[in-house]
Amino acid sequence: MTHLGGGMGKMVSSGSRIEVRHLRALVTLVEQGSFTRASNALFVSQPALSRTVAQLERLIDARLVDRSGQQVTVTEAGARLLPYAHRVLTTIREAEHAVRGQRIVLRVGFTWTAAGVYTAEIVREFEETCPGAQVELVRTMTPLAGLDEGDTHVAFLRSEPPDDRVASAFLLSEPRVAALPADHPLSNRRTVSLRDLAAEPLVIGIVGTTEVDLWGHATDGRMITTARNIDEWLEAIAAKRGVGVTPLSTTTFHGHPHVRFRELTDAPPVFLKIVWLNTTHHPLRDAFVKIAIAVTQRARTLPAADE
Repeated sequence: MTHLGGGMGKMVSSGSRIEVRHLRALVTLVEQGSFTRASNALFVSQPALSRTVAQLERLIDARLVDRSGQQVTVTEAGARLLPYAHRVLTTIREAEHAVRGQRIVLRVGFTWTAAGVYTAEIVREFEETCPGAQVELVRTMTPLAGLDEGDTHVAFLRSEPPDDRVASAFLLSEPRVAALPADHPLSNRRTVSLRDLAAEPLVIGIVGTTEVDLWGHATDGRMITTARNIDEWLEAIAAKRGVGVTPLSTTTFHGHPHVRFRELTDAPPVFLKIVWLNTTHHPLRDAFVKIAIAVTQRARTLPAADE
């Protein structure tokens, strides 16, 4: 494998090609946010790293990072290249593991509660069926749960995949519940409706299953607080920034002493799907998908929300 190093001062010829070191330099620079931190992470000098990134920009014929501020930021062209760079680096790492006879890792992404109470059973059955395989669960708040960045091979999603490159299989549906501050007037009721919540401020996740259009046009102008992850979402509701709507499985895995979950009587269910990119492949992906479908098909009902 080619590593970053010196001797890169010469101009790149027309016959040159993008190398692993170029992609690793870009990914690390964007992750670290500065040439100083990135060069330390890669154990190279800052001038060498700068030349490597400049080489890549000449090969791509586009500016990939903005160097004008204190923090290095990725440009629009750089953002388009990053997912491909991640996937290349990940594929190389996995190939090295395979050649060395190491365990084959399948990274499974999720944004909220994975497959809920069925996650452990799916993972156990898969690893028993495929000796030498290991599942790595990855929570990431991106629209495709890490698939687009190359961080995951397959993912559990409760939102409609926003990309025609994505293939999916239905696993199950689950009801929605309302999440209320503990001393909210509606928390004394066993059930609530969307109409009951229509005038309330709303807390939503940047990648989640609930948007304001769940209420149609009845909530124009309502106050909205956005949370980057489920912990921020719960804390915002507990702090009375608003109410939330979430799949029932949230009540099992993410309780909070100052948040109450109540059954929603008129909200449509959430559909859990397992998704993957048609443009990539993993030798064990199809086996995992098949087992996830089988396990959820055997399931009867999800646990009820706490009263």
